[in-house]
Amino acid sequence: MNKNIKIILTSVLLFLLYIIPARLAPFDETWYESLIKPGFTPPQIIYPIVWTLIFLCISVSVSLTLYTKTSESKRFYTSLLILNYFFIQMYPYIQFQLKDIYLALVDVFLVLITSFMLYLTGSTLNKKASYLLIPLILWAVFASFLQVGIVKYN
Repeated sequence: MNKNIKIILTSVLLFLLYIIPARLAPFDETWYESLIKPGFTPPQIIYPIVWTLIFLCISVSVSLTLYTKTSESKRFYTSLLILNYFFIQMYPYIQFQLKDIYLALVDVFLVLITSFMLYLTGSTLNKKASYLLIPLILWAVFASFLQVGIVKYN
């Protein structure tokens, strides 16, 4: 199988691994609406759009990086990817199922830290592919400020 086909198939698989759990995650709209949120909170419709685009960027970035020919080990990168995936997938459960805004704050910071580390590690393997992780980092920074505001006001 040629390299481009592998990259496309891996990207699709990774995208599905991100998007399916995100779509199945519980969301208690009544509880969320009852929270006092910062003034810069975007409308609800923005979240699925942004996360879909971010998941697409992550999937392509990771696929390109994993299929980069390099003598460097990809073991640490893969470990960071798994951690980052875990923290991203845990957020909806913590925030909307457990309704624990404090633990969700910790989780958001862990998403931010692992996203930045994934970017740094990935840039040593495939610099151009790592640029696709910048939207994730920017959104994680924004989400961190948002979650701090939710904790502060509630």
